[in-house]
Amino acid sequence: MNTQSGLSSRVGAVVLAAGASSRMGQPKALLAHRDGRSFLRATCESLESAGLVPIVVVLGHHRALLEQELHSFARPPRIAVNPAPDRGQLSSICTGLDALRGDVPSALVALVDQPTLNPRVLSLLIEGAVNAPDAVHLPLCKGVRGHPAIFPTALGSEFVHAKPDWSARELIAAFGIRVCEYGVDAPDVLVDLDTPEELAAWRAEHESAQMITEVR
Repeated sequence: MNTQSGLSSRVGAVVLAAGASSRMGQPKALLAHRDGRSFLRATCESLESAGLVPIVVVLGHHRALLEQELHSFARPPRIAVNPAPDRGQLSSICTGLDALRGDVPSALVALVDQPTLNPRVLSLLIEGAVNAPDAVHLPLCKGVRGHPAIFPTALGSEFVHAKPDWSARELIAAFGIRVCEYGVDAPDVLVDLDTPEELAAWRAEHESAQMITEVR
């Protein structure tokens, strides 16, 4: 899927890959996707296919390993380093948005442990962000907010003033930032894999679906 360049060129992307992956027991960014690619590579290639440029990958824990993987890409994305990733996900969002401020008005923030980025959802969010670059744009599935989300890059400097224990949702509410929600029939926007059990269930679900397809 190639989003129209006139739209996507106004939206960059941030990939959050700074976490310790302590519950998974190994770097989630390097887990094998269904087709053998690393999660990190699959995520970056999906964003690139959507026409999102530039792409910034936020690193922290496991930096050397992930840099090695990134340097193997045909078109390596930018790297931004969160000096204190244990401050939480919000600090990595801030790091990524700051890295793109001045380049694009908006950036899609993707989780490296969300294994599937639905092209239709990406298109919907990108179009919304181009029309309203001052708002946050996110998918809504069965009444639940999902990922990825698009943020104004200017918010990176505002996020610095957030309380250390705030989530992105709490900061958005505290600063009165407009949120645009898009109802989608795409359960994959609610999936992120934090534990070996969740990873195994996700892989088993894919294998089951593949078997059904082959029988048909």
